[in-house]
Amino acid sequence: MNERKHDRDGNETLVATLLYLMTKFAETGDKAILRLIIGHIDMLEKHPRTEGVNLKAACERLKKRWKEKLLLNGEDNRKQVIARTVTNYIH
Repeated sequence: MNERKHDRDGNETLVATLLYLMTKFAETGDKAILRLIIGHIDMLEKHPRTEGVNLKAACERLKKRWKEKLLLNGEDNRKQVIARTVTNYIH
């Protein structure tokens, strides 16, 4: 019984943490938070209390979308660095 309660709580804790991380990312745009979000979605997908095909499929789709966001975020950062370098060189 104790093990079941721990597993259930662990699942709920992961969901709560994900919501917090997603909110922090929306506020800051911090790329490090993107990596944490992807890792937590992965943990939620693999958690023993994450049951049901739909929830696991949703986790898989979310991981893909957040990984795309990570790549785009990295690309945007590179473009900003290049733009700053060019601007600094010109001025």
